[in-house]
Amino acid sequence: MRARELSFLERRRLSKDRALVNDLLGPGERLEGNARDLQKLQIILSANVSQDALVGLGTAFGDVLASELGLSWVVVTDSFGTDKALQAKPYQVFVHPRGMFTKRISRGEKPNEIDLGFMLEELRKTVNEKKPGAATSEP
Repeated sequence: MRARELSFLERRRLSKDRALVNDLLGPGERLEGNARDLQKLQIILSANVSQDALVGLGTAFGDVLASELGLSWVVVTDSFGTDKALQAKPYQVFVHPRGMFTKRISRGEKPNEIDLGFMLEELRKTVNEKKPGAATSEP
């Protein structure tokens, strides 16, 4: 598994995801990139949005995770392919928020049953539990 910094075009893609979600918010509402976004994202998620919007919501939720858990956006390449993910640097601990909602919904979960606050806390526990035993990217 290899991780690298995002390229300009990859950062631009994430910015487009955020813009899409901001467009779904009410007038005067904007994403802040922190836990204050959870309620806004929860409302949009419950509105039965498109596949593209779900990916955008994953990016916006990823920004919350990055802010709250001290993670950084990277590009990860492994045996499954290449994808944007969050990394608990310098550890080889990754979270893939951009596909979280589409995968859950494709497994039959209802969007209005997905609890973002609960997910944040579960991911906090998981990331912190994995760090001590994880490989690092430092020499």
